[in-house]
Amino acid sequence: MTYCISDIHGEYELLCRLLDKIHFGESDFLFSLGDIVDKGDDSIKTARLLFGLQNVKCIMGNHEHMLIGYFQSLAEKNNNPDTVLNLLQRYVSGDESSPYVSDDGALLDWSMVRAFADLPYFIETAQWIGVHAGVELDAKKRVIPLLRQNKEILLYDRNFREPSCVAIDSKTILFGHTPAFYIGNKPEIIVYPRDGKKGSRRIEDYYKIHIDIGVSQSRTLGCICTDTMETFYVNDERARRSY
Repeated sequence: MTYCISDIHGEYELLCRLLDKIHFGESDFLFSLGDIVDKGDDSIKTARLLFGLQNVKCIMGNHEHMLIGYFQSLAEKNNNPDTVLNLLQRYVSGDESSPYVSDDGALLDWSMVRAFADLPYFIETAQWIGVHAGVELDAKKRVIPLLRQNKEILLYDRNFREPSCVAIDSKTILFGHTPAFYIGNKPEIIVYPRDGKKGSRRIEDYYKIHIDIGVSQSRTLGCICTDTMETFYVNDERARRSY
């Protein structure tokens, strides 16, 4: 089976529980649509797990983009690679003034930095397109060719989350970035069926699928099986925050 997830945000334990729940094995495949890092305590541990699996493919999220941007600014100011890595580790651990609050920066090494920098900005399969935040549409609501997409929109867009924003004559688009409970009032994956296709088990029968469910606030992590449209969730009720 093939699964898709987004915005894990360093929640290593919840990710492991979710993989156990779907019985993820060597014959399965997982796509992660960005924001592996930040907010949770185990950003680099989570990334190491995903990057180390042959049957997982990850793309860039805005938080990976910020991490790489910080690395580039350090590299411009420092000639000593050890100094750059040390500052980057402190940044991931929240010791520097940054949006990062993870505690495992010491696990970051140069191979991980290169892995983050090499992440692609989108995924395209025969049935669907995966991006972190959204896609740019032309005046006729058609998706602009992916290689011509504005990277800022792919990573940071907030407009594509709106229910009225759908692409005409496009493959199904899976995206995250904005917690779905801001739209649906629940920490659940939201699907947008094409006309007359409500309840379909075929992914191509949907305009788009919103899969960020705000794990850092809802304490719920979920994924969708793109073969069956079944959704799976795990949660940590003890640490649930209000949203």
